[in-house]
Amino acid sequence: MLRTQIQIALGIIAVLITTAVVIVYGMQEFETGQRAAAIEVGAVFFETYCSRCHGTQGRGIPGLCPPLNDRNFFDNRLAEVGWNGSMEDYIVSTASGGRITSTRAQIFPGQGVPAMPPFGDTSGGPLREDQIRTIAAFVMNWEEIAQVVEVPAIPEGPTVGTDITVELPQGDAQAGEALTVSLGCTACHTIDPAGVGPYWLPTEEQPGIGDRAEIRITQSDYTGNAADAFQYLFESIVLPPDFLVDGYDNLMPNGYANTLTDLEVGNLMGTSRSFRNLGIAFFLALCIVAVGRVMVSAQTSTETEVLELGARLYNENCAVCHGIDGQGRVGARLAKDWPSIRPDATIRTNISNGIVGSVMPGWSLANGGPLSDSEINAIVAYILSWQTGGIPDFTPSSTATPRPPIEPVPEVEGDPDRGAVLYDENCVLCHGLNGEGRVGTRLAKSWPSVRPDLTVRATIAQGLIGTTMPAWSQAHGGPLTEDEIDDIVAFVLTLPPPTIDDTAAQAAAEPAATSPISGAAGVLLGVVLFTVIVAVILWAQRRN
Repeated sequence: MLRTQIQIALGIIAVLITTAVVIVYGMQEFETGQRAAAIEVGAVFFETYCSRCHGTQGRGIPGLCPPLNDRNFFDNRLAEVGWNGSMEDYIVSTASGGRITSTRAQIFPGQGVPAMPPFGDTSGGPLREDQIRTIAAFVMNWEEIAQVVEVPAIPEGPTVGTDITVELPQGDAQAGEALTVSLGCTACHTIDPAGVGPYWLPTEEQPGIGDRAEIRITQSDYTGNAADAFQYLFESIVLPPDFLVDGYDNLMPNGYANTLTDLEVGNLMGTSRSFRNLGIAFFLALCIVAVGRVMVSAQTSTETEVLELGARLYNENCAVCHGIDGQGRVGARLAKDWPSIRPDATIRTNISNGIVGSVMPGWSLANGGPLSDSEINAIVAYILSWQTGGIPDFTPSSTATPRPPIEPVPEVEGDPDRGAVLYDENCVLCHGLNGEGRVGTRLAKSWPSVRPDLTVRATIAQGLIGTTMPAWSQAHGGPLTEDEIDDIVAFVLTLPPPTIDDTAAQAAAEPAATSPISGAAGVLLGVVLFTVIVAVILWAQRRN
């Protein structure tokens, strides 16, 4: 009898241990699968909301935002900012609330003020906390493989400060020209008297900015602290609120005193101390000469070849949003007089880097796009040719690709065959021929939605606020009818999701809950096993 009781006790203990092992293993596998699924979802959100500033691979964009897929970020960032919590919570906190100013504004200024907008819905952003946590999971997935990313060195020397009486080093006009483009000065201070900020070049009514500065400081309404024209221009850069020209709003960023070095301000001010009062005017004169040379060179045969290349590239990459003739479609009108001292630099920057906060993505190879620098330059030349009448004869070709008949998805409205044609005409340039993604997100995938047709339809019709996806329905200012959108939805849902062989990264992120004893299935199996073993033991005891 004692032997039987010992056997029963050992059997029960064995069952309990086996059940515990199965439950623990199953829960671990379930958590692994959940984590992998969160990484996949986070990858989509990262591409949609974060890649424009931090790069498609998280390696940052020089002059804009820092890298996240970086060994230094994972090893040193928390100590740099004095964060006592976990890295994941730091990412969630920063993404949710945004960042008013950059902690490394001299090399990664971000979008200005705020340097990073808030993405959490509690701070006015578009994402819930659980969605932001999937982004954090995706970023944390880089931790084990992250390499050191070389970032630009912080400019030597202290920031210039607000003392406009200090002596500045001799300026360099070319460096100053590059700085006006990278800082976005040319976007507001244009040659157009109706510009957002005071314009720089002389007109029939007013002298150029250098001479105008000498006049302004003598006017009775001047309330600043400058003693001469040089200090007036200096003050305008580092202390813009101290004096506003009548008729202009206080829109000038008030942070250059803490982000620019004295050398950088010197570069903005002029090429030598002897010409400092007219330094910016001299720099602008160089810009005018440069623009004039570009316009003259447009008449050469080489420029004609560039325009022809630009016309072809524009049709292949830009016309779907901006229209064949640049009159605009779901994108901005490009056939216009550009209000900029360097319109070529403005357009080139917009194409290369995209426009943060708008539906314009970055098209340069450096920003994850498909275009080389020479191709972008050709498109810039073609766009500017609309101002000079130098448009070459060019017949755009159709972007539609013949496809075999497509089997429709059950219970989804629309005709996928018509949708394929509409997709090729409107979507393929951003999302790829087979939905694999280009400058837009991947569409050939398994859609995490109970009604993916409604999700895709709403996204096409209304666009995604804060992303590069514009609204395409006529009800929201786009060119497509409701029926056409239904047809595109029907086609998109026929695109096959990628297989494991398509990408190693996706294979690595594939949920592990495929084992027969993983997740909830593992727990259920453990319970069944426990019940069977107990029943066998009780049956054996009764026989004895």
